[in-house]
Order: sequence, then C-alpha cells, then structure tokens
Amino acid sequence: MELQHQREARLPESVADDELVVVRASLEVPVARQAELWASLSADERARADRYHFARDRARGIASRGLLREVLGRILRVRPADLVLTAGAHGKPAVTWPDAPAINVSHAEAHVLIALGRGRALGVDIEGGERPFEVDDLVRIVFTDEERRALATFARADRRAAFLRAWTRKEAYLKARSVGLSMPLTDFSVSLDVPAGEIVSTVDPAEAARFALAVVPAPARYEAAIAWERTGVPVQTLRLIEVE
Repeated sequence: MELQHQREARLPESVADDELVVVRASLEVPVARQAELWASLSADERARADRYHFARDRARGIASRGLLREVLGRILRVRPADLVLTAGAHGKPAVTWPDAPAINVSHAEAHVLIALGRGRALGVDIEGGERPFEVDDLVRIVFTDEERRALATFARADRRAAFLRAWTRKEAYLKARSVGLSMPLTDFSVSLDVPAGEIVSTVDPAEAARFALAVVPAPARYEAAIAWERTGVPVQTLRLIEVE
C-alpha cells in the first residue's frame, strides 16, 4: 500500500472509496483560532468542554472537536456547526449526514489524529509523549505470551517504542471493531516491528483476518497506527495530511 504524506494547512476535500485519509494536527491553537472552533460546537459539546478541570485540557478538547467538525464540513460541503455528531458503542464518533465517511479520532497530549474512510469500519490510535510509564508493568496486562517473547528480543533502549507500536495497533483494532476494552488485549497478537504485520488471534482468527493494520507516521516519542476492515474495495492509499 502506498503512503502519500502531505504537509499543508489545507484540510482534505474528499475521501475516495479505495483510500484512507488521516489528518494529523496540533491541539495547541491560538486564542482566536480556539474561539473560531468553539463557535462550531453544539451545546452538548460546549458543556462537555466546560467540565474539564484544567484550562489546557478544555482548550485541547475544544480544538479536537472543532477540528473534526471542520474536516467533515469541508468534505461534506456543509457548515461545521450544522453537522450532527453522535457517539456509538464505547464512545466511537459518527456523523449523521448523507454520504458521510466513517470516522475515528485519537489524541495524545497536544496531538490529534482524525481518520476517515468509506464503506469500512476503521480505528486509529496515537500514544506516547513525555508522560513516563513503566513498560514491564503494562506488558503483563496488555501483551500475549507471544508479544512478551518478542519484546524480550529488543534492546532495553528500544523497548518503549516497540511497546507503543504494539499498543497503538491493538487499540486501533479494538476501535475499528467498536468493542473498546470489553475485548481483552490479550485475546490477540500484533507485530512489535516497524512494519505493522497482521493481527493474529487464537480466540477468533476469522474476525481478526477481516481487519488490516498500517503504521501512521507520528512525532518523535509517539507511535500511531490505523486499522481498517477489509472490504470488496481494497485500500490502495493511506493519505496523511499534517495540518500546520
């Protein structure tokens, strides 16, 4: 699959049936820009933003939701404020509008990913940043025996990145299936290497085979992945747009 990487301030205007589009942007926006995004939010979204305890989290929440509305508004040729966004199982977002693409969103600290595709379920995830965590503590919870053996082959300095690669792939897969953490992360295995590889499950191999994985380029100290449902129209292109 070819990866097209575009760095531009312009948001995508379309999503083809045989492509996935991922918009990557910063949630640290100027005050004037935040006011513009705030104006596009629904009453419920504004109330949700106002429940954040810290001003920084509130600002990032506004930017994330507002940017999602802008992306969809440009693709669907409607005012961002007019869109009806809903939350499905486990909070997975969806847009109620004719010819709307499937969507998924993930954010880590000041970075957000918005994934779009047509005619297929999808999930995207980004993890990492400066927040410290102990790999060994998490491995026991989220890794299969196969994944733990694979992690042991990495030098200690490389284990954090390898862990994050696997973690994002697992999360993206769960989000694509709309099951959240109701499905144990230890029910399936993914690759820890730079190529995304396949999803392997001894619990439900046929279901795992319905989905594919790919790496999404991420900033330093972050890892990101996208998972999507294999359909009659194969994905030919993954288009990454970095919004300045």
